[in-house]
Formats: sequence, C-alpha cells, structure tokens
Amino acid sequence: MPTLQNLSTASRWLLLVALLLLFALLAFTVAPADATRPPTSADGATVLLQLRPDTIEGGPLRPAEMLAPDRFRMRVGGDVVVADTDREGAVVVIDGNAIVEGAVDAVVVVDGRATLRRADVGTLVVVDGTADLSEGTVIRRNVHLVASDLRQTDDVIVGGDVETGMEYPIARGFLLFGVLVALGGAIAVIASGLIAAAVAPHKMREMGARITGDIGATALAGLAVWVGLPMVAAALFATLVGIPIALGILFVLLPGIAMIGYIVSGIRLGDYVMGRFRGRDEAWHPYRAAASGLALLLVAGWLPFIGGVVTPVAVFLGGGAVGLTAWKAIRWPKSATGPTNPPEEPELAVHRGP
Repeated sequence: MPTLQNLSTASRWLLLVALLLLFALLAFTVAPADATRPPTSADGATVLLQLRPDTIEGGPLRPAEMLAPDRFRMRVGGDVVVADTDREGAVVVIDGNAIVEGAVDAVVVVDGRATLRRADVGTLVVVDGTADLSEGTVIRRNVHLVASDLRQTDDVIVGGDVETGMEYPIARGFLLFGVLVALGGAIAVIASGLIAAAVAPHKMREMGARITGDIGATALAGLAVWVGLPMVAAALFATLVGIPIALGILFVLLPGIAMIGYIVSGIRLGDYVMGRFRGRDEAWHPYRAAASGLALLLVAGWLPFIGGVVTPVAVFLGGGAVGLTAWKAIRWPKSATGPTNPPEEPELAVHRGP
C-alpha cells in the first residue's frame, strides 16, 4: 500500500489538494441534520456532561458555545491559533501548526502539528504530522491519522474512533482522488508534449539537442534561468512599478519555462529511446518520442528517491535549453536576407543504436 513518504513532491501536493477539497465538503456534511440551528443550552449541557463529566456552566466550554460552523480558516506555510473564546467551522493548515483552545467543527493539519488544549473539536484529521491532545480536550466524532503520531493525556475524551493508516474509507478516498488527479495531470503533460511535437518539431529537437550536445552551456543557462530570474524578481519587488513584473516572472514566466523545459527533456529522452530500439530517427514530428519520453519521466518522478532527482534535473536542463535557445535567437536574429553568421548549431541527430 503506497504511503505519503513514497510519493514525489508533486504527487504529495496533488494528494494534499485533494485532501483539502474533499475534507472541505466533509466538514460541512458530517454534522447532524439539526446542526443548522444552534443547539439549546439544555441540549449542549447534556452532550457535554456525557462526554466530560467535569464540564460545568461558566467553564471554558460553556453550553452556549457549542460548535456552530460559521467560518472557514486556511493557512499554508504558517500557524493558526484558535483562542479559547473563538468558534470556527473548519481550520485547515498545510505545512504549519494548528493551536486550538476554542471550539472548531473540523480541524485538518497536513505536514504539521495539531495542538489541542481544552479544545472542543468535532473531527480531527492529521496527515504526515502529530496530534497532541491534552488538558481535557473533547473530540466529538472521530480522529483520523494518516502517517501521523498521536499523543494524548488521560483526561482527553474522544466520542468516536481513532482511525490510523490507509485502511479506513476516508483515507482510501483521499488516496484514490489524489491518484486520479495525478493521472489527469500526467495525461495533460503528455498531451502538451504531443501538441509541441506537432506545432514546433524542429525547435523542440533543437533545444533537446543542446542538452546532450552542449551540456556546459545548457547548465550555465539553467543557472541563469532558475537562479538569475528569481534574483531579478526579488530586486523588482523593491519598487512599486516592478512588483507586477516580478509577479509575472515568478508566476507566469518561470512556470512556463518549467513546463516547456520538461517537455523538451522528455522529447530528447524519447528520441534516445526510439534510436536505441528502432536504430533510426523517428518521422519528422516526434509524436512517439514525446509520448514515450514524457511517460518515462513521469514514472521516474513517482519512484522513491529517484523521483526527487530526475524531475528537478529534467526541468533544470530543459529550462536551460529553452533559455539558451532564446538567448541565441535574440543575439543572432535572422535578417530579411538570411542569417547573419550565427554560431554553429549542435547536431540534431539522435542515437541510432550500435
């Protein structure tokens, strides 16, 4: 059974996005049918006394402060604090910690720590993290742990079950949805490669040939793209006029180069594989090379340890080839009468077998 640790970085984030979307629905549908109205003080007192006998009127969890899902809070790369006087509908934290002392209907923590102290929580989900429950915390429904640890004191009350691992239905649903999203992304990448092979076959192979034919210049261009452009964006953030340009570099230009570079690396790999097995070049449009090379890169990206190296290298070198080709096109543009003595291009031949 696959676990979070065996997935690549991109696959982990796809799974986390799927977890967020599914649990956002879960947080507002698992409540009882009468949860749309605030519970009366009598009903609240009965429930609290059943779960924790020491709860009294006027304490930190007063019956009037029963769960009332009215807000949704989310934080990526940071912490969320729910004070003892706060009531939240759902709290989702990714790559951070949730510190809860008040009432929350659903708490989801991914890659972080959920610290609950005298909290009143409906459902708790922790993925790849730690759940720390203490000081008389009440969990009204279930605690779901995926690749996570649980620490709790004796005065903690869990009204439902503590479910761990990937065997219970919610975890299987999250995993299945994440796999489907990853599969859809893989199909989109291969389709993009086929479109590139149809629209610009010569340019794709020209950039791919630079990866193997001029690896030094390609690596230097990769450093210029992946180190130089972020530094330029950081400098532009210092001025008001430069902020839109910096955002365009970070969120439009660099992702575009990464996508094109990944496709270039995939086509180059596919050309090499086709040359090894067929002993000759593919037809002018490298459809098979694009499909096979990108499929191999995607599969390698899912493998443990290997995926953490293959995908960044493919993006780095492919992006370097894109940047180098663009630089040469700008530096030696073609005139109306033809080229103006550009430098010699690397050979575009692929491996033809022994």
